[in-house]
Amino acid sequence: MKKMNVAILAFALCLALAGCTGSPKQEETLSESEQQAIGESLAAEIDQMVGDITAAETPEGSEEGSETAETEAPDTDYETDAEEGDTAAAGAEAESISNSLSGMDIAVPLPLMYTGEDPYMQTVFDWMEKEPATWYEDGAYFIPAPVIFYTDESDPADIRIFGDFQVFKYDLEGENLLCKSGGSHPGLLHLKKSEEAGTGYEAVSFEAVADGSDMDESMKEIFGKAPAEAGDLTALFSTAHDDGTYENVRKEYIKMYADQVPFTITSYQDEGWDPVMIDD
Repeated sequence: MKKMNVAILAFALCLALAGCTGSPKQEETLSESEQQAIGESLAAEIDQMVGDITAAETPEGSEEGSETAETEAPDTDYETDAEEGDTAAAGAEAESISNSLSGMDIAVPLPLMYTGEDPYMQTVFDWMEKEPATWYEDGAYFIPAPVIFYTDESDPADIRIFGDFQVFKYDLEGENLLCKSGGSHPGLLHLKKSEEAGTGYEAVSFEAVADGSDMDESMKEIFGKAPAEAGDLTALFSTAHDDGTYENVRKEYIKMYADQVPFTITSYQDEGWDPVMIDD
């Protein structure tokens, strides 16, 4: 409507300036100055009429160009909402992942840290991890179970530990440790004091009891190096299997390990045997 009114007024202005504002029968009797005056007067009237038409069609409080602004505003709001929506979605996803991970048992193999009162046991653990444990490939979780028969501390430069240094390596199935490999390593482990070692002691050497038919003779020779006050360590080796000492030591260190790791262990098991609950 606005554009049509303006067009009509512009056409009338053209007619006036061309001297055609009167009746079709009117002749050209106006001078140039008079035509100019009429044109200026008519132009002023047209400007006034255009202003009136514009004011009538424009809502109060609006400014020129507001139509464009109003058209573009929804696009801007849409983009803002989209960005806010993407951010909210990403935040929700991150929170969901965080909630899923929190409290989740992440079973990462970790070394057993000795928490008892034996000043040499952590050094024993470290030596076992570096030596006999490496002879076994199967099983991700190494939990040593050394059965110590006697410790000779008479010489700080040669601390002698007589025992059976058992290796057990497990896989974790649910909350059960399933033994995959391991073995018994009776013998004599030599330690010495060391300020450089984190434990205060360092493993120097190991005298291993022979396997097979030479085992009895080899054990008598090596365990026979213990002082008389140690008693018959060969006999102790035999009775320790029967009186539950071996099993108790194994369970003790598994419980110690279970108390340290960020996942749950409730039992351990040998292939072909029933699981053993560690809290029984």
